[in-house]
Amino acid sequence: LPVPEGDINTGRAYEAPTNEIEENLVNIWKEVLGVDRIGINDRFFELGGYSILLIKMHTKIEQLYPGRIKITDYFSYPTIAKLAEFIQGSGTNQPKELPIKPMELPLDYFNVEASSSKEVNLRLNFDESIATKIFNITKEGNIKTEDILLAAYAYLFGQITERDAITIQTGTDNDNQLCSLDIDLENVNKFIDLAALIREGYKSIQETKVYNINDISNNIFKDRVSVIPVFYKAGLITEKYDILNSFDIAMEWSQREGHLSCLCKYNGRRLNKAKMKEFAGLYLKLIELFLE
Repeated sequence: LPVPEGDINTGRAYEAPTNEIEENLVNIWKEVLGVDRIGINDRFFELGGYSILLIKMHTKIEQLYPGRIKITDYFSYPTIAKLAEFIQGSGTNQPKELPIKPMELPLDYFNVEASSSKEVNLRLNFDESIATKIFNITKEGNIKTEDILLAAYAYLFGQITERDAITIQTGTDNDNQLCSLDIDLENVNKFIDLAALIREGYKSIQETKVYNINDISNNIFKDRVSVIPVFYKAGLITEKYDILNSFDIAMEWSQREGHLSCLCKYNGRRLNKAKMKEFAGLYLKLIELFLE
């Protein structure tokens, strides 16, 4: 395939490099892609990049910053700005401090049989009438489908833990990116208000609460009765990433052609099968009750 020449309009506002690493990456991209003007928010594949050029780019970056980055990291950090930040961070021995808070569950959630497998999946399909109600709510205001589904998820954990302050790790609109969302249930009287509160929480999330899944250590500290739950949209977390290496309960939601469903994944080596089936059933029931 021919290498493109000249400028390519990606629709993104041009932003010049702000440090040495960004400058070096811009020069490498220009050389590899044959493009004269590249901003730090441009994406490699939108500029005409493909697999062979990706390998060529990686070779050149490896010469400047040996051992700092893997081929798969380019998909998690697709812009020069993000890539430069990652390279700079990978050059230190200090791990990135993540805003992840474990959640303590009752002891009966952890009574596990020795033969249990690690990944257990529970498919939750919403009735057409429930899905229609959810879709209608999202048409009426600024609330999104994920706000409603996450509201029930957070409320359920609030009931189980008997706590008003709940922290859920949730997906953002960017691939492989999560944020730590703090949810206060204390003064919420209506379910729709909780969904609205979650929407506002997304909008005002602090940068320090946002992180990439590749920043997560598989050895996040959790005691014997603590878990870390996560909630995200299907397709936004790479299939190569084993979500249960870091998280114990994962609620993955998907919407397709008017159908709505969730896949509840949990670590069967830590969590009790009967309690998790009960958890999944309660989740569906909560949404049904809230929408009546």
